[in-house]
Amino acid sequence: MTRSASWRLLAAVFLAVTFIIGVPQKSRTQGNQIGTVDLSSILIFHPEMAFYDHYNMTFRKPAPIRSKAEVLRRSKEAEEKILPLANQKKILEGRLEELRRNYHKQSSEAQAQYEAKMLELATGPAAVEKNRYLAKTSGISQKYTGELRAIQAQIDQTDALIEQLKGEDPSGITTSKMETEQKMRNIFSEVKDMIQRVATAKGIGIVLETGPSELSWNSQSNLSCDLPNENPYAWILSNPVDQKLAKDPPALQGAYSTQGSQASAWLKNRTYILSPFKQFMFSSKVIMGGIDLTGDVLVALLSQYRVDKTIQWVIINSIRTAR
Repeated sequence: MTRSASWRLLAAVFLAVTFIIGVPQKSRTQGNQIGTVDLSSILIFHPEMAFYDHYNMTFRKPAPIRSKAEVLRRSKEAEEKILPLANQKKILEGRLEELRRNYHKQSSEAQAQYEAKMLELATGPAAVEKNRYLAKTSGISQKYTGELRAIQAQIDQTDALIEQLKGEDPSGITTSKMETEQKMRNIFSEVKDMIQRVATAKGIGIVLETGPSELSWNSQSNLSCDLPNENPYAWILSNPVDQKLAKDPPALQGAYSTQGSQASAWLKNRTYILSPFKQFMFSSKVIMGGIDLTGDVLVALLSQYRVDKTIQWVIINSIRTAR
């Protein structure tokens, strides 16, 4: 091979390597980076959570003020709807008890008949009789199980209707159980959309959740909460730091400290607050690495709701401090 041919070959190899390693490498890594978010921190500081009653597990909602007469009328209507359902439940429970008695009676009679016959039979006929007995008891058991499940399903459905009626607020100020769940679904859906938008803008194709693991298994009954009855997050959003305090550094620091302590208290109790909605959350733990998008997503979300910048700073700082 001549020297010029060798140079041409080297140039071709160099160009090929440059094309494979250089230009395409950027496109290959684009969208393949891994981002992480602390989902519970974003959810707890969603502006709609300022309307959440953490002890009653309902959201306050803007509703027309109802007169006392209207509230009483709605309460009476709910009671009138609950009464026949409660009676129906009693009837079903009576049927359930009767079913159990009949099952035990039929099982006992079948066993007594079997034992009486076995005393009179030889080995061969005894084996046949035993198979006949097992088939009979199996049929009794299957019929009992089927009827038991059918009645229990009716009782469960009746219970759900009663709970739904009891959970409705006749004053119209708070959400019902179904409305509360739908509200949380909407919040979660909005947060997921915001995460996707922020990740896409940063060229990130994968986002994993890195929040506290206890959210995935703890029920609210196993948790405690040290928050006051009033929602501290509602207070934070309605009381931005007055920038006139800039002339008085100690007062300004005190104002930020008060807001920060309220935000930290709200965040600290997130496991209790969010536990009724854990079914809407996904948890995929990260061993190492990842680009944390929690702050970016939360800032974008709060800005969309036009939350004051000073309040945004307090919220973000409370999350960083808690880590």
